[in-house]
Amino acid sequence: MRGEELSEIWWRGKQWAVTAYGVECLDGTYHFEKKRVLENMGDGSAPQTRWWPHHMAEKEWVDLDEFATAWLIAILLYRQGSKADIKRILESFARLPASK
Repeated sequence: MRGEELSEIWWRGKQWAVTAYGVECLDGTYHFEKKRVLENMGDGSAPQTRWWPHHMAEKEWVDLDEFATAWLIAILLYRQGSKADIKRILESFARLPASK
């Protein structure tokens, strides 16, 4: 553990966890609150065009496949997202870079 201690873990992968707080990197160095799960990471020019996985794809240290899994699990566990959100999410996954 390099950063802060994680909140109660609801789902755990090798690098990421979905917790009572939000989505957290297991080493405690990166996290965001559950209320931000569906936050638009874009420039504001179009609604919800750039989700968390797109933002995290820019970071070389992130296991993007696992992060995307954690993010989708978070959406389900926190019961966030409408049918329209889910449709936009699925469409946006096609724009993610291929796994390394």
